[in-house]
Amino acid sequence: MQAQDRQLAGQLLRLRAQLHRLKVDQACHLHQELLDEAELELELEPGASLALAPPLRHLGLTRMNISARRFTLC
Repeated sequence: MQAQDRQLAGQLLRLRAQLHRLKVDQACHLHQELLDEAELELELEPGASLALAPPLRHLGLTRMNISARRFTLC
């Protein structure tokens, strides 16, 4: 009986860890979609990216840096 309990407890812990990983992956995917949409809107809107660039430049953030970081979100 105790062996069965340990087996079920291990199975539940593995399922819990898998569920947590799936939730994190889903949140990461949704955030990436939001970032991609925002980037696309800035690219499509004439002059918007130029208007936003100067305030961010003093922080060392450029358009290229924003695009490169999208691969390090997850």
